[in-house]
Amino acid sequence: MKIISLKAILLLISLSLLSEVIRAQSNANIISRQAKRELDPPYNIYHEIEAAYFNEGLQLDDRKDFLDQLRVAKSLLIDGHSNDAILVLEKLSAKTNSYKKQLLINRFLVLAYFSDARAKETRETLASLQDNASWFYQNCTMRMVSALSMPKEMNEKIEEIFNNCIVRIHNKNPYQDNTWLNLVLEKRLKGYVRSTRIRDLMASNNIDIIKTVLRYGIFFKEHERVLKHYGTIPVEFYADPMLRTLVAVNLYNAGKYDQALKLAQSIDNTNTNKIKGHMEIHKDDIKTAYSHYISNLIQKPESIVNNKLILTTAWLSGNFKNARIALSKIPLSNSLSREKELLRINILIKEGKFKEAVYLMNNLDIRYNKRLPYEAAILSTYLKLLNNDQNWIQLSDKSCLNKNIISCWLHMQSKLWDNFTTEVIRKDQKMESKTIQDRLESMITAPAQKKFNEPVLIYQKDIYELDLAQYPDLGH
Repeated sequence: MKIISLKAILLLISLSLLSEVIRAQSNANIISRQAKRELDPPYNIYHEIEAAYFNEGLQLDDRKDFLDQLRVAKSLLIDGHSNDAILVLEKLSAKTNSYKKQLLINRFLVLAYFSDARAKETRETLASLQDNASWFYQNCTMRMVSALSMPKEMNEKIEEIFNNCIVRIHNKNPYQDNTWLNLVLEKRLKGYVRSTRIRDLMASNNIDIIKTVLRYGIFFKEHERVLKHYGTIPVEFYADPMLRTLVAVNLYNAGKYDQALKLAQSIDNTNTNKIKGHMEIHKDDIKTAYSHYISNLIQKPESIVNNKLILTTAWLSGNFKNARIALSKIPLSNSLSREKELLRINILIKEGKFKEAVYLMNNLDIRYNKRLPYEAAILSTYLKLLNNDQNWIQLSDKSCLNKNIISCWLHMQSKLWDNFTTEVIRKDQKMESKTIQDRLESMITAPAQKKFNEPVLIYQKDIYELDLAQYPDLGH
């Protein structure tokens, strides 16, 4: 019997341990593969073609989810919620590995950042699209506009961006006129456009170039310099309604209202309707101005400028429902959202919708952390008075401490009357704001001095006769 050496025994033990480790790893791999197979689609029961369709379905689901998120971001952008759109797009970007998808996300991010007035992020995101030739052209407008926000020390970079885009636009459309881009670039780099250049362009006898210069006068408030040469425009060009409109707007901006109205009178478009409406405002004819702005709203129902004009004139002319609708179409930054809500409450009160106004005011009170500002406190007190809410006493006290004179007067009434809302304000008589204003005016206005004609108690003739009777010598 051979004696096994110690070295051989150690070798056998090592091999035994190694085989156990290999067996354990093998078992772990088998378990892992089985678990993975459970998660994977059961390809073993599918035909090859069916399995291919299954994979394609998974890709379609992923693509659908991606497109759904983009639709959400686009909808938010259209509604003016650029900040929310940025959150959606940045979250989508974080979980996207596809280069093509990232290009599309960045395209939307550029629009969102630009809408949110974040010039630096706009430029940085545009830089990520720079190497893609097709996307470069599509983003040229945004590139040039965002470049205008760069500081003066980056003028060379601005010029490079503009020139690259002008070249690409020309390559895409050789017949495209670049007069506008050159004017904007010269204005940005030098701060002005040479008068000789404006003169030469206005005398070019090219109606498209003349229109471009007229637009330059409007957008950059250079109407005075442009109008110096508008006499060189050929008479036959005035048959073009757009050219007449551009001249009219420049004339209006220069304060030549009658000349502007003469040109705009026979034209029906958004710019001429604004001129007509503005002219009616000068005459204090708010209702007629409102009708002109309504015509604009029919043509451009989502225009922010048109809705602002409707809001103002509808309020002044008493069309409060239309004022509220116009207000809902005006996007504002988060810093002004509470003021927008306060104006909405005011309009609801004018409409007589007090329940809706109270509901919104309570929400607004929470947003202000129970510390309503000056105007909101007055409005809240008024609402509480209308609804016989006794909290108006406490609110008027707080507002009085903020030097709100109206609230001080109201709080004084709470001390004079046991129940001011029921004893003084009749239930069958609404507290219209005009009535309150009249009462306040009468309180702070000095009363007119009335002229009293005192009755003549004793006539002078009677006194003279009495004096003669007592002193006969007075008559001599």
